[in-house]
Amino acid sequence: MDLVYICRDGENEELRYSIRSAVKNLTHDKVWVVGGKPDWYTGNHIEVDQGKAKYTNARNSLRAICESKEISESFILMNDDFYIMNKVDSVPYMYAGTLSDKIEQREDIFSGNTYTTLLKKTLGSLSRKKIEVVLDYELHVPMIMEKKKLQKVLMLSGLWRSVYGNIFNVGGVKTRDVKVYDKVDKFYANSYDINNLESDYLSSNDDSFKTIKSLILEERFPSKTVYES
Repeated sequence: MDLVYICRDGENEELRYSIRSAVKNLTHDKVWVVGGKPDWYTGNHIEVDQGKAKYTNARNSLRAICESKEISESFILMNDDFYIMNKVDSVPYMYAGTLSDKIEQREDIFSGNTYTTLLKKTLGSLSRKKIEVVLDYELHVPMIMEKKKLQKVLMLSGLWRSVYGNIFNVGGVKTRDVKVYDKVDKFYANSYDINNLESDYLSSNDDSFKTIKSLILEERFPSKTVYES
Protein backbone atom coordinates (compact mmCIF):
# COMPACT_ATOMS: atom_id res chain seq x y z
CA MET A 1 0.00 0.00 0.00
CA ASP A 2 1.49 3.34 -1.04
CA LEU A 3 2.03 6.27 1.30
CA VAL A 4 0.66 9.45 -0.31
CA TYR A 5 1.17 13.04 0.84
CA ILE A 6 -0.82 16.04 -0.32
CA CYS A 7 1.69 18.83 -0.11
CA ARG A 8 2.05 22.61 -0.41
CA ASP A 9 4.85 24.51 -2.12
CA GLY A 10 7.96 25.48 -0.17
CA GLU A 11 10.95 23.90 1.54
CA ASN A 12 8.76 22.08 4.07
CA GLU A 13 10.92 20.68 6.88
CA GLU A 14 7.79 19.08 8.33
CA LEU A 15 7.61 16.78 5.30
CA ARG A 16 11.27 15.81 5.72
CA TYR A 17 10.68 14.53 9.25
CA SER A 18 7.30 13.02 8.42
CA ILE A 19 8.89 10.88 5.68
CA ARG A 20 11.78 9.94 7.97
CA SER A 21 9.31 8.79 10.62
CA ALA A 22 7.27 6.80 8.11
CA VAL A 23 10.33 5.10 6.59
CA LYS A 24 11.44 4.03 10.05
CA ASN A 25 8.10 3.04 11.58
CA LEU A 26 5.32 2.40 9.06
CA THR A 27 4.99 -0.58 6.73
CA HIS A 28 4.31 0.77 3.21
CA ASP A 29 5.25 0.43 -0.46
CA LYS A 30 6.04 3.56 -2.51
CA VAL A 31 6.07 7.14 -1.21
CA TRP A 32 4.29 9.79 -3.29
CA VAL A 33 4.10 13.55 -2.90
CA VAL A 34 1.18 15.15 -4.74
CA GLY A 35 0.84 18.91 -5.17
CA GLY A 36 3.92 21.03 -4.51
CA LYS A 37 7.26 19.67 -3.34
CA PRO A 38 10.43 20.98 -1.71
CA ASP A 39 13.69 21.12 -3.69
CA TRP A 40 15.31 18.46 -1.48
CA TYR A 41 12.64 15.81 -2.19
CA THR A 42 13.74 13.26 -4.82
CA GLY A 43 10.94 10.65 -4.76
CA ASN A 44 7.74 10.07 -6.74
CA HIS A 45 5.87 13.30 -7.39
CA ILE A 46 2.70 14.39 -9.18
CA GLU A 47 2.69 18.15 -9.70
CA VAL A 48 -0.55 19.98 -8.99
CA ASP A 49 -0.74 23.77 -9.13
CA GLN A 50 -0.91 25.31 -5.65
CA GLY A 51 -2.09 28.76 -6.68
CA LYS A 52 -5.63 28.48 -5.35
CA ALA A 53 -7.01 28.58 -1.79
CA LYS A 54 -5.77 25.94 0.69
CA TYR A 55 -8.75 23.58 0.53
CA THR A 56 -9.12 23.96 -3.24
CA ASN A 57 -5.45 23.02 -3.68
CA ALA A 58 -5.96 19.97 -1.46
CA ARG A 59 -9.05 18.82 -3.37
CA ASN A 60 -7.22 19.20 -6.68
CA SER A 61 -4.37 17.09 -5.32
CA LEU A 62 -6.82 14.42 -4.15
CA ARG A 63 -8.35 14.30 -7.64
CA ALA A 64 -4.86 13.79 -9.07
CA ILE A 65 -4.37 10.85 -6.71
CA CYS A 66 -7.62 9.28 -7.89
CA GLU A 67 -6.65 9.74 -11.54
CA SER A 68 -3.15 8.29 -11.15
CA LYS A 69 -2.59 4.84 -12.63
CA GLU A 70 0.64 4.41 -10.65
CA ILE A 71 -0.54 5.02 -7.08
CA SER A 72 -1.94 1.87 -5.45
CA GLU A 73 -5.76 1.54 -5.37
CA SER A 74 -5.74 1.47 -1.58
CA PHE A 75 -3.32 3.98 -0.11
CA ILE A 76 -2.44 5.71 3.15
CA LEU A 77 -3.28 9.43 3.01
CA MET A 78 -0.80 11.64 4.86
CA ASN A 79 -0.31 15.32 5.55
CA ASP A 80 3.20 16.74 5.71
CA ASP A 81 2.92 17.42 9.46
CA PHE A 82 2.03 13.85 10.55
CA TYR A 83 4.74 11.83 12.32
CA ILE A 84 4.75 8.07 13.01
CA MET A 85 6.32 7.70 16.45
CA ASN A 86 6.36 3.92 16.95
CA LYS A 87 6.54 0.81 14.79
CA VAL A 88 3.14 0.09 13.23
CA ASP A 89 2.23 -2.64 10.73
CA SER A 90 -1.16 -1.19 9.84
CA VAL A 91 -3.14 2.03 10.26
CA PRO A 92 -6.52 1.77 12.01
CA TYR A 93 -9.39 4.14 11.29
CA MET A 94 -9.62 6.73 14.06
CA TYR A 95 -12.28 9.28 14.98
CA ALA A 96 -12.57 11.89 17.74
CA GLY A 97 -16.27 11.68 18.62
CA THR A 98 -19.18 13.29 16.81
CA LEU A 99 -18.87 16.12 14.34
CA SER A 100 -21.63 18.06 16.10
CA ASP A 101 -19.58 18.00 19.32
CA LYS A 102 -16.54 19.40 17.52
CA ILE A 103 -18.62 22.21 16.00
CA GLU A 104 -20.11 23.06 19.40
CA GLN A 105 -16.63 23.26 20.97
CA ARG A 106 -15.48 25.72 18.30
CA GLU A 107 -18.62 27.87 17.98
CA ASP A 108 -17.89 30.48 20.65
CA ILE A 109 -14.34 31.14 19.47
CA PHE A 110 -14.18 30.40 15.76
CA SER A 111 -17.82 30.52 14.64
CA GLY A 112 -17.10 32.35 11.39
CA ASN A 113 -13.75 31.02 10.25
CA THR A 114 -13.24 28.86 7.17
CA TYR A 115 -12.62 25.59 8.99
CA THR A 116 -15.68 25.90 11.23
CA THR A 117 -17.79 26.74 8.18
CA LEU A 118 -16.47 23.61 6.44
CA LEU A 119 -17.27 21.49 9.49
CA LYS A 120 -20.86 22.74 9.41
CA LYS A 121 -21.10 22.13 5.66
CA THR A 122 -19.78 18.60 6.19
CA LEU A 123 -22.31 17.87 8.92
CA GLY A 124 -25.14 19.21 6.77
CA SER A 125 -24.06 17.18 3.75
CA LEU A 126 -23.85 13.95 5.73
CA SER A 127 -27.07 14.59 7.64
CA ARG A 128 -28.89 14.91 4.31
CA LYS A 129 -27.61 11.41 3.55
CA LYS A 130 -29.68 10.21 6.53
CA ILE A 131 -26.60 9.41 8.62
CA GLU A 132 -27.93 9.75 12.16
CA VAL A 133 -24.62 9.91 14.06
CA VAL A 134 -21.95 11.74 12.06
CA LEU A 135 -18.49 10.88 13.35
CA ASP A 136 -15.54 13.27 13.36
CA TYR A 137 -12.61 11.91 11.33
CA GLU A 138 -10.83 15.29 11.28
CA LEU A 139 -7.87 13.96 13.24
CA HIS A 140 -4.24 14.66 12.36
CA VAL A 141 -3.36 11.03 11.69
CA PRO A 142 -2.90 8.82 8.60
CA MET A 143 -6.06 7.43 6.98
CA ILE A 144 -6.45 4.54 4.56
CA MET A 145 -8.51 5.33 1.46
CA GLU A 146 -9.42 3.70 -1.85
CA LYS A 147 -9.20 5.76 -5.03
CA LYS A 148 -12.62 4.73 -6.39
CA LYS A 149 -14.31 5.59 -3.09
CA LEU A 150 -12.43 8.87 -2.79
CA GLN A 151 -13.64 9.86 -6.27
CA LYS A 152 -17.23 9.56 -5.02
CA VAL A 153 -16.39 11.53 -1.89
CA LEU A 154 -14.98 14.42 -3.92
CA MET A 155 -18.31 14.79 -5.69
CA LEU A 156 -19.89 15.75 -2.34
CA SER A 157 -19.41 18.94 -0.34
CA GLY A 158 -17.54 18.98 2.95
CA LEU A 159 -14.26 17.78 4.43
CA TRP A 160 -13.16 14.60 2.67
CA ARG A 161 -11.91 12.67 5.70
CA SER A 162 -15.23 12.82 7.56
CA VAL A 163 -17.25 12.39 4.37
CA TYR A 164 -15.22 9.28 3.50
CA GLY A 165 -15.41 7.78 6.99
CA ASN A 166 -19.16 8.29 7.36
CA ILE A 167 -20.33 7.52 3.82
CA PHE A 168 -18.42 4.25 3.78
CA ASN A 169 -19.07 3.49 7.45
CA VAL A 170 -15.45 2.63 8.22
CA GLY A 171 -15.95 2.75 12.00
CA GLY A 172 -12.69 2.78 13.88
CA VAL A 173 -11.13 3.57 17.23
CA LYS A 174 -12.21 6.61 19.23
CA THR A 175 -9.17 8.65 20.19
CA ARG A 176 -8.09 12.19 20.99
CA ASP A 177 -6.28 14.31 18.45
CA VAL A 178 -2.47 14.36 18.45
CA LYS A 179 -2.00 17.92 17.19
CA VAL A 180 0.35 20.01 19.33
CA TYR A 181 -0.21 23.76 19.61
CA ASP A 182 2.07 26.41 21.11
CA LYS A 183 -0.65 28.93 21.93
CA VAL A 184 -2.26 29.21 25.33
CA ASP A 185 -5.94 30.12 25.31
CA LYS A 186 -9.32 28.45 25.70
CA PHE A 187 -9.30 26.69 22.34
CA TYR A 188 -5.77 25.30 22.65
CA ALA A 189 -6.29 23.95 26.17
CA ASN A 190 -6.71 20.47 24.67
CA SER A 191 -3.39 20.54 22.83
CA TYR A 192 -1.69 17.13 22.79
CA ASP A 193 1.01 16.93 25.49
CA ILE A 194 4.45 16.28 24.00
CA ASN A 195 5.68 15.29 27.47
CA ASN A 196 3.26 12.35 27.48
CA LEU A 197 3.33 10.75 24.03
CA GLU A 198 0.69 8.04 24.43
CA SER A 199 -0.15 7.62 20.74
CA ASP A 200 1.72 6.08 17.83
CA TYR A 201 1.15 9.38 16.01
CA LEU A 202 2.07 13.03 16.48
CA SER A 203 1.30 16.23 14.55
CA SER A 204 2.59 19.80 14.61
CA ASN A 205 1.34 23.16 13.41
CA ASP A 206 3.32 26.20 12.25
CA ASP A 207 3.75 27.44 15.83
CA SER A 208 4.76 24.14 17.43
CA PHE A 209 6.99 22.58 14.76
CA LYS A 210 10.27 24.16 15.87
CA THR A 211 9.68 23.01 19.44
CA ILE A 212 8.73 19.47 18.40
CA LYS A 213 11.65 19.29 15.99
CA SER A 214 14.25 20.28 18.60
CA LEU A 215 12.78 18.24 21.48
CA ILE A 216 11.68 15.09 19.67
CA LEU A 217 12.07 14.76 15.91
CA GLU A 218 15.80 15.47 15.56
CA GLU A 219 16.58 12.85 18.19
CA ARG A 220 14.13 10.19 16.97
CA PHE A 221 14.69 10.64 13.22
CA PRO A 222 18.22 11.97 12.59
CA SER A 223 18.99 9.93 9.46
CA LYS A 224 18.39 11.08 5.90
CA THR A 225 16.22 8.86 3.71
CA VAL A 226 16.55 7.96 0.03
CA TYR A 227 13.98 10.69 -0.64
CA GLU A 228 16.35 13.49 0.38
CA SER A 229 18.99 14.98 -1.93
